[in-house]
Amino acid sequence: PQEEDESEEELSQVLRTVMAFGFSKTKARMLLLHQHALAHRLLLLGTTDRSEHEIGYYDPHGDGAYEVSTLQHLYKTQIRQLAKAVGVPSRICEKPSSGDFMGRGLPNEELFGVSYEQLDAFLCLIEHRRDFTAKGVTTAAAEAGMPADAGERVWAAYRAERVRRALPLSWPTQQE
Repeated sequence: PQEEDESEEELSQVLRTVMAFGFSKTKARMLLLHQHALAHRLLLLGTTDRSEHEIGYYDPHGDGAYEVSTLQHLYKTQIRQLAKAVGVPSRICEKPSSGDFMGRGLPNEELFGVSYEQLDAFLCLIEHRRDFTAKGVTTAAAEAGMPADAGERVWAAYRAERVRRALPLSWPTQQE
């Protein structure tokens, strides 16, 4: 039992280190893009889509730091449909999305544990059912074609992102 606890703690530390590296990489990339944009009097266009934005799969100070949001209102599946409709080559449209978190091109769908089709269907159900609660997760997951445990993970990520967005930008100052 103690060995298991130590192994879990070691794994947790490795995962925290990997995540820290990934977030730092995202911020460094945006720093370079911002520097280039400023030097050339350009604006940064955001590429965070609604699917990833709704579950918090972006860094607000990394890939979420841009001046113009062009795709945030569209789900990933809608973006793929739009890309095909305007003639983007299929090799690009069909390329698996990857945050390139660790430089290995691990597809986001592997990280999420569901396809974008399933994720988008689930998010649409959340959006269109005004009375959606945790009780409806299993049903919505089944309707979206995903396992119940995946629905629970997406629902938890969705709720956590709502909390993050509701946090104050700064603490109120005390008036004297």
